[in-house]
Amino acid sequence: WSLVLKNVDVVVHLASHMSDMNLEENYEKSEYKKINEEGTLNLVRQSMDHGIKKFIFLSTIGVYGTKSIHPFKYGDKENPSNFYSESKLKAEKHIYNLLSCSKTKYVIIRSAAVYGPNNKGSFGPLLRAINLKLPLPLKNIRNKRSFISINSLTTVIKKCIEDNSIADIGFNASDQLDKSTPEIIELTSLNNNLRPILFNFPPYLLKIMFKLFGMQIIGSKLLDNFQVDSSYMNKFVYNIKLNDSSDKKL
Repeated sequence: WSLVLKNVDVVVHLASHMSDMNLEENYEKSEYKKINEEGTLNLVRQSMDHGIKKFIFLSTIGVYGTKSIHPFKYGDKENPSNFYSESKLKAEKHIYNLLSCSKTKYVIIRSAAVYGPNNKGSFGPLLRAINLKLPLPLKNIRNKRSFISINSLTTVIKKCIEDNSIADIGFNASDQLDKSTPEIIELTSLNNNLRPILFNFPPYLLKIMFKLFGMQIIGSKLLDNFQVDSSYMNKFVYNIKLNDSSDKKL
């Protein structure tokens, strides 16, 4: 990265490997370790060598696990459930270990699932089902999950680039307008000019079906709560006091 790092003040590291995790059985031999962990470590070291002032890393709220009993706060115990979130957490630790005593400052953003036009990530399978006009038995799901719009996320990153006081910190990033699965389907469908077909089905039967077909992770994403507390983001990025953050919306 020597050529592109010359005369650069800030590095924003968004790139990562993300594919079918069932294809890789050993983390130590996986592309997740090679690209997401070791690739990040390599970029951090070269950034230090080139005197980069700030290193901004996009991580994931997946480091906490797959579901929440209460909204996760930054600093809560991590419990990554797959190679992707494991690699992101290990990359975070490399960043902290190398940069906490360095002239290069760091910002770690644990982002909620991102929604917006042409989303091909977390909502890709759902959007394909909607595009095929497949009826989805998710209308009466009443879970709550944290998300962030692409506009909100880019606003947060822009603020981290421009504000020198945002340094040597990490925080969760979400819109703090937590949505149920049906709500997020409606929202992403609207953004992609699609019309979903939803109908009611008993949630406990859905859980049994997902378990029978070995699709517990997908079932958890659709049925369980997964919320994060973004009050530290409000404090550092939007200058909102922590004790007042519950009443604020981005």
